[in-house]
Amino acid sequence: MSIRMKVVITIFAIAASFIGVAAALETPEAQRTSLSVEEAEILVYLVPDADHVRNAGCDVDAEPQTSPKLDQTIFFTFWLVRTGKKARCLAWPVDVSYFSVNKRTGSVWDDMPEPHRVTSSTVNGVLKIIRRKNGITEATLRKYDALKPSI
Repeated sequence: MSIRMKVVITIFAIAASFIGVAAALETPEAQRTSLSVEEAEILVYLVPDADHVRNAGCDVDAEPQTSPKLDQTIFFTFWLVRTGKKARCLAWPVDVSYFSVNKRTGSVWDDMPEPHRVTSSTVNGVLKIIRRKNGITEATLRKYDALKPSI
């Protein structure tokens, strides 16, 4: 077998494996009813408080919280912390806040000091895409969007 044929077969195999993985991970839109933890983490990464930290030369990390005291049936909850290599990025306190994301609607809540909804043009734009991808309907929004996280 020629080198050229081996290269073509290798490229085809790699492409086929990527397509297979993507197909396995993508649930048909009609069956999607809630966000993945990765989608929720992306929304938290985009909150205005995280933008403020990044504008100061640091970054943030959203650490999932799994305490049994949290309502994990409706919400993903994250501890958003400041990160980076600069000393000011690691200075105490590193916590930005706790954020919860409604699994059914994608609504983002800043949990401190009292839960309040987070909005921004970036969060709203990405949320629109995620809702469309997951088939989140107006009926779902009416049913679940008013729920507040209990921290």
